[in-house]
Amino acid sequence: MATEQRGAAHWIDHFVVGTNDIGRWVEWAIDVIGVERHPIGGLTTEARNAGRPVASFMYMGDGSCHFGAFLQREQLPPTKGLGASTPRHGFYVRAADVEAHVRRLDAHGVPHTAPARTSAEGETGVAVHFEDPDGNQYEFWAPDDLPEGAMAVETSAGVGRISSIALGARELQRTADFFSAYCGMERVSNDDVPEDTLVLRLKAGARLVYHLTGEVDQRVIGHRPW
Repeated sequence: MATEQRGAAHWIDHFVVGTNDIGRWVEWAIDVIGVERHPIGGLTTEARNAGRPVASFMYMGDGSCHFGAFLQREQLPPTKGLGASTPRHGFYVRAADVEAHVRRLDAHGVPHTAPARTSAEGETGVAVHFEDPDGNQYEFWAPDDLPEGAMAVETSAGVGRISSIALGARELQRTADFFSAYCGMERVSNDDVPEDTLVLRLKAGARLVYHLTGEVDQRVIGHRPW
């Protein structure tokens, strides 16, 4: 039985990543996530003179869930490998559709892991890790218990809301205390969650996951040049 959450945060509404090729990233998002094309901002002379960044946001369904990329001024660091680094951004998918998502990743030449059952981040389900051409990390997440509303903004490729964001933290308890005090979010505690992992569940079911680290990855600052 799910634990009732006392906080007001229901879903993760958006995330951003860095990219070294905004046009390539937009095409990737359309092909892999199934979102519709949207204008790229910051491409005019007026925008350049005003110092506005080159960026594109991709909207899902009613727009309450979206994600985007910002063009970087310097080359992003090389990937550390699939599922080996944070940030990692997850999307809900149906368990029955996992193999179809894997076939789509293969069709577009997207590096990915094989589907694997796991319960190490506070829930039980099947995860497929993959990355974009810039080495940013993602996950298709098919939980055993799909939260109500998880697929309410489903794309044409059958991809739902943002299911999780995995990040690094130098002090897990301080992070847990912050979210408890200001967001009413309590940590998920069970035998499957390692001691070096903090899982915080939002009211509707999405999760914030923090892995203990000595150095926060440079990619965490995706909304601006790292």
